[in-house]
Amino acid sequence: MKLLIRSSMVVLALSLGLISCRSQPSTSTIETTPAQGSSLTVTPATAPNPTSGSNPSTSGTPGSTLTVQPAQGSYLTEKRATASDPQIQKTLTDLDARQTPKGEIIVALSGDVLFDFDKATIRADAKETLAKIDRLLEYYSKAPVEIDGHTDAIGNDQYNQNLSNQRAAAVRDYLVSNFKIDNNRLKTQGFGKTQPVAANTKPDGSDNPQGRQLNRRVEVKIQRST
Repeated sequence: MKLLIRSSMVVLALSLGLISCRSQPSTSTIETTPAQGSSLTVTPATAPNPTSGSNPSTSGTPGSTLTVQPAQGSYLTEKRATASDPQIQKTLTDLDARQTPKGEIIVALSGDVLFDFDKATIRADAKETLAKIDRLLEYYSKAPVEIDGHTDAIGNDQYNQNLSNQRAAAVRDYLVSNFKIDNNRLKTQGFGKTQPVAANTKPDGSDNPQGRQLNRRVEVKIQRST
């Protein structure tokens, strides 16, 4: 009799909503680390499937950790270049040098510092900047070097391609002539306007001078490995 009464009371409580048998779905957590070159860590959750629509899928079992690494060579995988030699470290910092996961050191030199408008002749006041490049090339004396020219989007494709070729060659020739760098170490290439690092125009279509200035550059890539 007592068992029958207890069962009846449980049924009554359920019908009145006093007892809930529904489980609460767990929530997903996303942990990110702010440093450049860091990974994105995602912890999948245990959650009921919706009755309609599709679910975005992630690999891994509930409660496991999924690591998403940025693509090789992307900006997120680059970090500030470092060196054990204090003087070289200062030079790397002065030039705002970056380093890829494979150890390649990249220095982006502003075209406005190196050249006058629409020209491919090294400015006299660019000597100090290029002397710092020479210091790095002497320190990493065994590493091959690639010098890449880039332009903004003003002008037609062929014009920008030619200008980027000429500017990359001008930096190479200056290093060879003034600092006695072995010409065989230096490879040059021009990319014209095809590899911008900033938008040449604003979202409304108007000109973006700051972005174009960043795109006018020569990149010196010291192809060392870790």
